[in-house]
Amino acid sequence: GSVQGVLSGDIDSANPIASDRAVRAKLDYLALGDWHGCKQIDSRTWYSGTPEPDRFKDNAPGYALLVDIDAPGCEPRVTRLETGQFIWQSLDQTVAVVSDVDVFIGNLAGVTERDVLNIRLAGQIDLSCQQRLHEALGHAEAKARSVKADLSALRLMPSDGDLAALHADGYLGEVIVELRDRQSAPEGDTQGEIAGHALGILAGILAEHQAVEIAT
Repeated sequence: GSVQGVLSGDIDSANPIASDRAVRAKLDYLALGDWHGCKQIDSRTWYSGTPEPDRFKDNAPGYALLVDIDAPGCEPRVTRLETGQFIWQSLDQTVAVVSDVDVFIGNLAGVTERDVLNIRLAGQIDLSCQQRLHEALGHAEAKARSVKADLSALRLMPSDGDLAALHADGYLGEVIVELRDRQSAPEGDTQGEIAGHALGILAGILAEHQAVEIAT
């Protein structure tokens, strides 16, 4: 059931419970369910929540409650006991400069087998940062219980050094120069945005091809 006026508004309240139900019914202790977090309503009324987190919502899941009542009518002593084995974390970050990537990679370095991660990155990075980021995500995936990474809003913007290191000659070199020129269009020009996106895709393909050649 749902205690009225206490839980967030999106909680199903098909079975409403008055917040003073335990007092009115002269109950020593009222244990509530159907809420996945540990929450105290009053001294005699608690939601224990789920013993293991099962979502990314931050509502104090992963506990069991030890309830001691000395005698009928006595106020219960409630002790929260941590039972959850996994730590669910949502990591949302926008990156724009190298230091942003450094901070994010540093956060991933502390991942353990208990972590369940939902990662969303936005912004822009160059080829060097992209390579470091993918390596860090690979290490995190190997250590964590689960890693879900959404990089769809992360744009690859190769630097001049990145493009020079690709050694793109001939027609490809001409295409890169043209895309760089079009990318310099005034802000708000969709052609500039398209050119920048295309340049990122092309640079990524060339970098992968170069890596394969080096490996073989």
